[in-house]
Amino acid sequence: MLHQAAFEQRDPKHLIPIYADIQAGITAIMQQILQTILKEGVSLRTPAWAVDKDGGVVIAEYEDLATGQRRTIYEVKAHPLLRSLQDFLSKNGMSLADMGMTPRVIEQEEAAMGRLAQDGEAQQSLMEYSQRQALALENLADLAKRANAKKMQDPVLIEYQQQNGGEK
Repeated sequence: MLHQAAFEQRDPKHLIPIYADIQAGITAIMQQILQTILKEGVSLRTPAWAVDKDGGVVIAEYEDLATGQRRTIYEVKAHPLLRSLQDFLSKNGMSLADMGMTPRVIEQEEAAMGRLAQDGEAQQSLMEYSQRQALALENLADLAKRANAKKMQDPVLIEYQQQNGGEK
């Protein structure tokens, strides 16, 4: 019902409570994924196994020549929740690169500090820009004086003022 009202009124503010609850739920899920990965580790070890010709399950083992003990062979795989976590972070702009936290992005930002883009191609330093702006402000007073002088010499304005009794 709120979605319909929001679309009819073209006002997404009606959806804020719904999306706040959704965001809280997503955050809780992400925290549970992180806790599970931290608890179980980033890799999972499972015994290697196979099915023999009789249909029985056989666990892969070997005999340790140094100790004479039988040891189980384990398959080590990345935790399956790592992929889900990685996909979520990248699709929602939460990766380090998206947040500007990689060395490459930091170097690019530092190089661009103090520079303003001009037509997307040429750039100038902030100092040059501020100097040009200060010069323009200094010339503004002179420009205003010249405009007033021209106004006082304008024949149409002078005639209008004479007909209407002075300066207005």
